[in-house]
Amino acid sequence: MKRLNTDNPIPYGPHDFDDPSQWTAYRASEVSTLSQMMLLMMQTNPGLVQSADRHSNGDLSARVDSLKLDGPTSGFTFIPPDPRRTYRELLGRCLDWDLEVLSTLPEDEDVSLGVLSQEHMTLLRECSVRWRLPARFHAWTFLDAIVAKLEEGTVPPACVHEATALVAKCSAEASVDTWAMSDVSAASHDLELG
Repeated sequence: MKRLNTDNPIPYGPHDFDDPSQWTAYRASEVSTLSQMMLLMMQTNPGLVQSADRHSNGDLSARVDSLKLDGPTSGFTFIPPDPRRTYRELLGRCLDWDLEVLSTLPEDEDVSLGVLSQEHMTLLRECSVRWRLPARFHAWTFLDAIVAKLEEGTVPPACVHEATALVAKCSAEASVDTWAMSDVSAASHDLELG
């Protein structure tokens, strides 16, 4: 929440959008989502509410400041300096691991065309939520990684179709004109390759 009010908000800032109104809409959506997450944290851990209640000011930012989230002993989520790059690296490692595991299975065993294990899908989903990476970023990054694995010869073409279906679903949920320019650029690049 604090990073949204700095000169370097993550994972997106005003410079990531063509139109200032897109940034405003994105920022409003993030504030709403983060406020709901903070409310859930406070409901889950009543000790947080007690420390926030010490402030007579009802301002949410004062309550967040009272939680001392920036301290090194904080038990809250680590957000890497470049969440998009870190997410891509983590996805690559998860794919490599799961492909290695899949190569040891008997040939007649059914495997998911999504390649990723349930544990890795959960890990990646949690990282994308905590690092504030939208579903469209998750989907396009996955498609890009699967296409790279297809080019290496480590996955069949059906895996690309599975990843493309995920992208189509995310694209239908949010109009492309609301996306950050980097996401539009990545999508256009992938479409050119396809």
